[in-house]
Amino acid sequence: MNTLTSTAKMYDLLSVKIGKQTAETLLVFIRENIKEEMMHRINALATNENLFKVNGMLKDKINLVHTELKENIATVRAELKEDIAAVRTELKEDISAVRTALKEDIAAVRTELKEDIAAVRTELKQDIAAVRSELKEDISGVNTALTKEMGTLQVNVEKGFKQQFWLILVLFLPFYFTLILLVFRML
Repeated sequence: MNTLTSTAKMYDLLSVKIGKQTAETLLVFIRENIKEEMMHRINALATNENLFKVNGMLKDKINLVHTELKENIATVRAELKEDIAAVRTELKEDISAVRTALKEDIAAVRTELKEDIAAVRTELKQDIAAVRSELKEDISGVNTALTKEMGTLQVNVEKGFKQQFWLILVLFLPFYFTLILLVFRML
């Protein structure tokens, strides 16, 4: 209200000295000028204060963000360590399971191979026994045939010897008689 009263008094004084219209224009100009100056100062003060406030708020925000980032990074690191440990554990378990499965498969293959080898050995032993039996039979047959042939040969030889002996005796008998007679005559 003081401003309005002083403005009214000033209007009255000016209107008497320079006229109503000029006084009004001058007052409007002064008011506008004062208003602009005040707004400028208010803005300047507000801007400076705002800048300080904003600067402080930004520093606080930056510190908060920095702290939050540190916490987030620490959390992420911890989570990553846990995840890596979990993955390592899973991989170790998977590797262990694969090793166990491979050992079981190898044991099964070994068992199958041992069974196959045993079956082949049995077959080979049976085949060898069959071949031996056949060879024994063949040798026995050959021995029997040889024995028969030897017997026949021996009989033939004996017969032949007897026949030859008698043949020789018959052929050489006249010679022997002649020889004996000659020996007796000489005596």
